[in-house]
Amino acid sequence: MPSAMTSNDLLIPNNPTQTNELTPPAVGTVPGLVIASAQVQSFTGPMPPPDYLLQYNEIIPGAAKDILDEFRSNGAHQREMERLALTAATTTERRGQWIACGLVLVGFGLIMALALTQHDTVAGIVAGTLLGAVITGFVANRKSTSEKDAEKIT
Repeated sequence: MPSAMTSNDLLIPNNPTQTNELTPPAVGTVPGLVIASAQVQSFTGPMPPPDYLLQYNEIIPGAAKDILDEFRSNGAHQREMERLALTAATTTERRGQWIACGLVLVGFGLIMALALTQHDTVAGIVAGTLLGAVITGFVANRKSTSEKDAEKIT
């Protein structure tokens, strides 16, 4: 059999405004029960949602414009850095091709000089080595290009 209610049964814990007088709980409430809710918002991407921009503008006038200007500035900077990196890579590759061409021409000159001076065996060895180096260079370049393409895909 339930015990009789006392005044402490109807008190809400940690409520300094409440006295020890007997007060009935509000309709639909449970004594001692506290309900809390929390809301979490997040966003991904370079720009906050428009609602956030409005809130930033309310706190600091002009903040939304500053954020948009910074976004545009960062985008322009990123594109410029990518353009410079591409230009540097192209220049480096072109320089490597010219150096390789020069070395091959020197090699052909050496082979020809050896062949004309009756050093056919040495000329054949130099020619085979030169051919092997050129083929290795093409294969290595093709392999590194296909690996870069595979990295872009993943």
